[in-house]
Amino acid sequence: MGRYKAVVFDLDGTLQDSKIDFQKMTERVREILINEGIPESSLGDRRAVYLIIRGGGDSLLELGVRDDRVQTVLRLMTEAINETELEATDSVEPKRNALQTLETLHRNGILLGIATRSHRAYAERCLAEMGMRHYIRGLLARDDVPFPKPDPRHLFETIALLEVDPGDVLYVGDTTTDLETARAAKVDFVGYMRDDAWGQRLLDAGCDLLAEDLLEVAEMVLKPRE
Repeated sequence: MGRYKAVVFDLDGTLQDSKIDFQKMTERVREILINEGIPESSLGDRRAVYLIIRGGGDSLLELGVRDDRVQTVLRLMTEAINETELEATDSVEPKRNALQTLETLHRNGILLGIATRSHRAYAERCLAEMGMRHYIRGLLARDDVPFPKPDPRHLFETIALLEVDPGDVLYVGDTTTDLETARAAKVDFVGYMRDDAWGQRLLDAGCDLLAEDLLEVAEMVLKPRE
């Protein structure tokens, strides 16, 4: 018997190459915040806007958004983000050997899940487009949970859909957010090196194990216990 009963994957950058226009997404969110009266100088670069998005209502309050406007602004931001993601679905492509990896794991009885910070409609459309959806038993997107990654509850809830213990799960992702999520959940993690830059970021953050090819993940999972 292999070491794991289930594998949970991140989606964008791990199972698929997406062409989401993050610059356009950033500009749309920036425009919403500026229209809300937030000085442009307070918004910083794309990374800063990402952190605002990730911080949700707390970030908006820190920026000076009125309490009675927070939910409205969050809704407008979410709509802008979702729209930008959906615009990219026609150009999505599976990562090298992604389909073969899922098929191999599924054929060997490994349960498969996805925990993604993308939204549900986008994730479902991409997985269907790439012929992956039927392999996935449990999928939770950011709008399925009130606590998206890096909150470990996102990963825990995905694992619960697979009906296995967290100790029997391997989590695979390509960013430091994924690594942070796995650490908080105390779930084994493999970093997928989607490119040299992100691979180095994972190493710098203390990632112990990197895979350059998703088939390496299948080999790790199916390797007999020692």
